[in-house]
Amino acid sequence: MLASTAFAASLALIATFANCQDVAPVIEIKGSKFFYANNGSQFFIKGLVYQDITTGEDLGDVSDNLERNSAGFNDMLADGLVCARDLPYFRGLQTNVLRIYSIENDTDHDECMNTLAEAGIYTLVDLSRAG
Repeated sequence: MLASTAFAASLALIATFANCQDVAPVIEIKGSKFFYANNGSQFFIKGLVYQDITTGEDLGDVSDNLERNSAGFNDMLADGLVCARDLPYFRGLQTNVLRIYSIENDTDHDECMNTLAEAGIYTLVDLSRAG
């Protein structure tokens, strides 16, 4: 139960962070299930892991926008062009949650987070790096 509480808190925190609660409503826990706070319908997770772990392969037209940091990963939420590029794939898969393992704590993520929130996609983000 503690894990599910943390999950719901994470979803609510991300929606608040992105200033898009009207677009991406808060998720609440009732018993062992998740529900949209705005209408009470059940929330089912249809998620993907969204993290670039390539080691220098060609990333296409946006490869110049992604710069591998010293920890060896690309912050996928730091570039709005990358989010815009990938959003049609998320929609095609009917994704409503993205799991992100690592981000740069001192980087602005607003553009990507707002894009995802407007598409009704929540994020679960590890804050594993001290910053």
